[in-house]
Amino acid sequence: MTYKQHIQHLLQRNDWEIIEIGSGLFWWDLEHWKICRYAQSELVICFMGDPLSENRVQEVRLSIQFPERRDEQGAIASIDLQNGRFDEQLKLFEDQLVRFK
Repeated sequence: MTYKQHIQHLLQRNDWEIIEIGSGLFWWDLEHWKICRYAQSELVICFMGDPLSENRVQEVRLSIQFPERRDEQGAIASIDLQNGRFDEQLKLFEDQLVRFK
């Protein structure tokens, strides 16, 4: 299962749905999802990377709104795909998503 499939699965498990998929708002925005829970709460999942680095996603960030800068602080949760601890970080990501409900 890919990391995106893992994230989709945890969204479904926690009653969130993807309502919009986009990309390219900024140079580091390889893809982003707007997610919603019961038409109340909206969050953004941003798949961030460097397009000059083979378009590989380096970080997945959960935020209240789309970040205007790659180094912007204030994410609810994030997953660093470069450090090799995906399962551990995915669990923390889900814990923060659940708390946001």
